[in-house]
Amino acid sequence: MYFGKRKIVLLVGWLAAALISLAVAGCSVPVEQGQAPADLRIAVTGGVETIPLIAAGELGLFPAEGITVELIKTAGWRETDLYLQSGAVHGALTGLSSLFRLQEQGFLVMAASESGAAYSLLAAPEQGDSLNALPNMKVALSDNPEELFFLEELLLEYDLALTDLQLEIAADSTLALGAFLGNAAAAVLLPRHLEPEALAEGAVVISGSRATDLCGGVITFSGEALQQKEEQVASFYRAYSEAIRLLNQGSVDLGDLALTDWGYPEAFIFGGWPAMEEPRAVSREKFHIALRWYRKQGQPESSSPVYEGVIWRGLSRSD
Repeated sequence: MYFGKRKIVLLVGWLAAALISLAVAGCSVPVEQGQAPADLRIAVTGGVETIPLIAAGELGLFPAEGITVELIKTAGWRETDLYLQSGAVHGALTGLSSLFRLQEQGFLVMAASESGAAYSLLAAPEQGDSLNALPNMKVALSDNPEELFFLEELLLEYDLALTDLQLEIAADSTLALGAFLGNAAAAVLLPRHLEPEALAEGAVVISGSRATDLCGGVITFSGEALQQKEEQVASFYRAYSEAIRLLNQGSVDLGDLALTDWGYPEAFIFGGWPAMEEPRAVSREKFHIALRWYRKQGQPESSSPVYEGVIWRGLSRSD
């Protein structure tokens, strides 16, 4: 449905990686002459889970752990995939679809933890706050297959199916929001950081729709990074967790971080920090739920790519 045949995808993936390895280098933050390369390079997009990494960098939490971390901003999941494919980064804040897709294309990337990503389903105020109005309603969302998985899981709670809805597929979540605000759709599935813009226009969060427990966001590392940089990865997690604790305690004002430079809307920045769980080991049960969904779509055939090593020094670990 969303994936080509395996052989075609494999060929395209390898060709993309070969071609992008040069292009990606030009997109990365350049290393100044005489400056040592960062211990870890992490590709990120614009989700809420990225903010603790920005905070950890600006608050000096990474240097306090003895590491340097370079955050590389990408335009979305496709570009994040290309960074991982090319080997230009050690890891990424990404999603299940990227993880499974890259595994199928022959790239060794492993999920190390859940990142706390969350989505909400919102509707125009005249639709009310119930999923009962959703059948035959046009719902906007991005073309990331992961969001379709989220939406289907939410609908199951109300004995609804994707076939009961009319989907307005956009190239990314920002365009999906635009379709909703422009009245091209009566509802929209949004990542949490875009939710305030819809709420400011009168949208309502549909009851029971917050996808906080579906293991949507994951922190992914290449197999080489996990083997060769275990100490640095453990330090990365300690700094990341500390940043989340400080944010949850209200010790960090989002307005003091350079979030507008990263594309976060002011409505989110000044709306306050939504509490977020610290990183935790990936739940195999959640992975298997998602894996079964992807298999139903025709991909993938591989098993759940979860890291088995121990990098949780100083962190609570739960399966």
